[in-house]
Amino acid sequence: MLVDGVSVGAPSSYTFTSVTANHTISVTYTVAMYTLSVGVSGAGSVTVVPDQAQYAYHTYVNLYAVPEVGNEFVSWTGDAVWNDSYLQFAVDSNMTVLATFRRVPLSYTRSSFAGSYTPLSTATGATRLISIADDSTKSIPLPFTFVYTGLPYTPSNFLAVNANGFGFLSRTNVRARSRPRPTTSASTGPRSRTTRWRPGTTT
Repeated sequence: MLVDGVSVGAPSSYTFTSVTANHTISVTYTVAMYTLSVGVSGAGSVTVVPDQAQYAYHTYVNLYAVPEVGNEFVSWTGDAVWNDSYLQFAVDSNMTVLATFRRVPLSYTRSSFAGSYTPLSTATGATRLISIADDSTKSIPLPFTFVYTGLPYTPSNFLAVNANGFGFLSRTNVRARSRPRPTTSASTGPRSRTTRWRPGTTT
């Protein structure tokens, strides 16, 4: 604010007292600027349009929630509440908005399969893949990249196979091998004990 050409700061009001001459007053206004903080809970991302560090008062902002594979959008919470993945609102203060995603439950139908088959064996030309003990597990590198139940797998991951027919996908090389049980022998004679002696010690 300028009064008679002199700045008096930015008061919300100004009072002239004992007016005996003409005076001038000049006021300059600026648009208020605010911030917008967008957070994510779960597996997904948010696109902000326009994406700026600050927004002028009453600027309209568009938010697009994009879930990752195997996930779904739940809701917007915070200073803006909505259930659709697309959200538009006007920024009128420093605002915080949170997008929440959740994993989609695996949906499948289990059914029996009836049909004939010919067992494979080395006698019919099959190549042996693994040889493991009764309670052992061996990991086989995956041959290609794929997505299973919303999770990506690459050739750096493994298919872990148990000798009992149980298999599972693994991020690491799982190796388990049966070990012989330790054997113990009974002795009726006296036990011996050896003590190491070092100079400067007393036993």
